[in-house]
Amino acid sequence: MTACGQGGGSGDGGDGGKTIRIAYQAFPSGDLIVKEKGWLEKALPGYDVKWTKFDSGASINTAFVAGSVDLAAIGSSPVARGLSAPLNIPYEVTWVLDVAGDNEALVARDGSAISSVKDLAGKKVATPFSSTSHYSLLAALDRAGVDASKVQLLDLEPQDILAAWTRGDIDAAYVWLPTLDELKKTGKVVVSSRELAAAGKPTLDLGVASTRFLKAHPDVLPAWRKAQARALDLIHDDPAAASAAVGKQLGISPADAGSQLKQGIFLKPAEQADAKWLGAPGKAASRTTCTVPRASSSTRSRSTPHRTSRPCARPSTRKGSAMPSAPDTEKTRAPEPPGSAPVVSVRGLRHSYGRGPDAVTALGPLSLEIPAGEFLVLVGPSGCGKSTLLRLIASSTRPRARSRCSGSAPNPAAGRASSSSSRASSPGARSATTSDSRWRTPVCPGPNGRSASRGCWTASDSASAPPDAGSGRSPAASSSASPSPAPW
Repeated sequence: MTACGQGGGSGDGGDGGKTIRIAYQAFPSGDLIVKEKGWLEKALPGYDVKWTKFDSGASINTAFVAGSVDLAAIGSSPVARGLSAPLNIPYEVTWVLDVAGDNEALVARDGSAISSVKDLAGKKVATPFSSTSHYSLLAALDRAGVDASKVQLLDLEPQDILAAWTRGDIDAAYVWLPTLDELKKTGKVVVSSRELAAAGKPTLDLGVASTRFLKAHPDVLPAWRKAQARALDLIHDDPAAASAAVGKQLGISPADAGSQLKQGIFLKPAEQADAKWLGAPGKAASRTTCTVPRASSSTRSRSTPHRTSRPCARPSTRKGSAMPSAPDTEKTRAPEPPGSAPVVSVRGLRHSYGRGPDAVTALGPLSLEIPAGEFLVLVGPSGCGKSTLLRLIASSTRPRARSRCSGSAPNPAAGRASSSSSRASSPGARSATTSDSRWRTPVCPGPNGRSASRGCWTASDSASAPPDAGSGRSPAASSSASPSPAPW
């Protein structure tokens, strides 16, 4: 299930002109320098270059699936996930933006009694799932001999991590800059990605490009690489100019931007050609192997995924770098045929923020069913409730109106639910994703008392009353929150 904003076809603007749609993230990198300096626009004057800000690599993958992005800056872990089943996104690695160093780290809140990774057991730790930070957190737990299922992992985007940290809702977080610097003001670093890289668990920020776009516009990739190489040279040769450019993009001082740039590891352009990073024809890279966070069938909602190793880069085979993708030995579940019993059923769902006359309705009432094997896309403008619906389905947000359902069963169709804003041209547009963990969901009665679906949320004016077992219908929605335990 995915929700996304509306976008045009790859490489074609609404007026029939040529367009390059670039997904970028607000972390200090050469990518921000290219954007600030306008180097790509100057190199390709015949193109309309559109930059869209994303909060994580998972949301960028969603945009690639929707055909809304051509080039992107994305972490090695979401790239590995994107190249793996069931996503199998047709994109290619074109550049190494940076190697994660001190710019990604695990930070423990002051007073949390966490002084080492071993102290995370029983604590609430936030990180964006399917990200390089998520992978590094799992690697740190494994290295310390901590059972990941004993840690309360929360899937939060960087801006949501900062909000949860400010409220005191979490004990620690593994995240990247600039959010990392904010957390360090009231916390301390327990372990950084630089330390994990030295221990054989490196993570990278990569440049990727749609295979279809590269074939249709062969002149773009050389210009893109040249601009990125120029940015890396600026970081090494003129740190002050690089810091000024990054500072403007992040809205911080050049001094703060310079401090953040020093925490990353930026390869020189000549190093990009080394086979250890992007490989060579017929030979896989030796430094770009990562793991894909995946769900464990034995864990609960929002629980810890296990890891599946595979090469995380499928570099472009065009001139400049090449590495054929390694065979995918990961076993995947055969999809269920469309039209079978729904695996997700939402009936009369409504959600609001606040209470009383100040309450703001974010969603509903809404009803839908998703049969096994179907791919559902929700399209709408920013603020219409796409992310809210997906978070409710993934149990990361509790609905304000629902009926209580009895019983529970593991959801056999653990797919990724994600959303992205349709305001692609707005730097403030938000994207959000939820984890694909096999969350445990209630078994709700359907027609004739049978179990119609393994995941349902229904609304009623009496949360203690289950939906009508004979009809599968539920009473009218109520805006009051249920005092009874949440059905998930």
